[in-house]
Amino acid sequence: MDNRPAAGLAGFIHRHWVLLLVLVLLIAIAGRVFGASDVHLRDQSRTMSYTIDMVENGNWLLPADPAGLPTTKPLLINVMQVPFVAVFGPRPWAFKLPSLIALLLTVWLLAHVSRTTFARFADETMTFGLGQRTWALALTIAFYVLSAMQLRLSWLARPDMLLVFFMTLGWWAAVRSLDLQQRAGWWVPTFWLAIVGAAVTKGPLALLVLAYPVLSVIVIQRDWRALSVLRAHLYLVPVLVASLAWPILLWFFHREHLVYILLSREVGSRFGGGWYEGLKTSWEVLGYVVSRSLPYTIFLFPFLYFFPWRRFRAHPLAPMMIYSAMIIALLAVMSLRRGDQFGPLYPAIAVLLGWVCVYARPRDFWLKVYAASLPITALGLASYYAFLSEEVEAGWGDNAVAFTRDVRAATAGEKIAFCPYDTLGVPIEPLTGTNERGLLKSRAGPEGAWVVTQDPPAGVEPDVRSGPIWYHRFALYRAGPNEAICRNSYGF
Repeated sequence: MDNRPAAGLAGFIHRHWVLLLVLVLLIAIAGRVFGASDVHLRDQSRTMSYTIDMVENGNWLLPADPAGLPTTKPLLINVMQVPFVAVFGPRPWAFKLPSLIALLLTVWLLAHVSRTTFARFADETMTFGLGQRTWALALTIAFYVLSAMQLRLSWLARPDMLLVFFMTLGWWAAVRSLDLQQRAGWWVPTFWLAIVGAAVTKGPLALLVLAYPVLSVIVIQRDWRALSVLRAHLYLVPVLVASLAWPILLWFFHREHLVYILLSREVGSRFGGGWYEGLKTSWEVLGYVVSRSLPYTIFLFPFLYFFPWRRFRAHPLAPMMIYSAMIIALLAVMSLRRGDQFGPLYPAIAVLLGWVCVYARPRDFWLKVYAASLPITALGLASYYAFLSEEVEAGWGDNAVAFTRDVRAATAGEKIAFCPYDTLGVPIEPLTGTNERGLLKSRAGPEGAWVVTQDPPAGVEPDVRSGPIWYHRFALYRAGPNEAICRNSYGF
């Protein structure tokens, strides 16, 4: 019997549900991409500066920010930004595009995860003539993308979205390898390549991916021989060498930075104090998990109620729950936590949410409610980023983009001298394609110089003025031959 609706709205949704889902997601993504700029937030200015240092100054091993402070993160995000910046110039979207690409790859991967996982469940026809598997897949993808956190990570000049993709890819490759065993095929090298990708994106978190198959064997397979499919004797050493290549080079050429900054401060500070310091506030983790991906993470509570815990080991969702528990456990013992650190958790969480909404208590009425909520949520998120966010109200990011655009037009590719300012969160140097690595000019050359300062000399009319950027205002002016510059900045 054919239960497909033939006409009307139900028939249209049945025939075009993929197109409608893509349209809903694009509305939310467009609101994020074309909304108010946030280039002044979340250390994006430093990440962009490292890329400019590579492109303009050729410092590929240890790039620095405009104040001369070397990078504290692996360099994959910068390497991915380089071709876009080199070809199109230092435009904000050129720095952010790798994150959007990573989001699209994660969504593609999540579709595969959902299709494979829900193939092990029933497929009764539900509302609009769509099967339960189709509903679960569509809701999983929608629940993942339609949250403020995922949309924010998708358009940042930072490595967070890349880390989400590589960790999700490595985890799922391990799941498929352990399930398929001798038929694992290309999933095995994919697992190891994803570990390298995660390591060169953000360092030690790649260890979570490496630990997943071990924990899975302990909890699910209960047979250590299952690990042999991963061929660690062939892959482990090359993967370690590739993952540690950058720290090894730093050991030989910049040892102090590696030991005192990367290891002691960046890694050590995450677990600062006694081993119990993070546990004191571990109760906060639940709040982070739910609040950082609202609105649909509220379905985690019914999931915990309806999940058949007695059949945990044999349940198709067990890999998602083990992986989620690993990430939550790590974050629970960390003394310093930020919302973006929870990013790798949500692809697996989205699958759990898709299951509970379709299979726990299947009702056509509730599926219609979920379907109706998707465009409303997308429009709400798009409206927030376009009209209601704090970035819109302050306008600091847009002011930085407008000022640097006008500066590039006025200077026409000539070098620019920047007087000292608090570079943290002020991306005017990278967005003009400049990185002076903390070097300061006190006098213009014989042909004069373009100068960006907060205090132009008295009687000089600047060529370009900025709006407020983090309570600062900047101006571009042309200094005469051999003229003293930056006289009013930090004692000069």
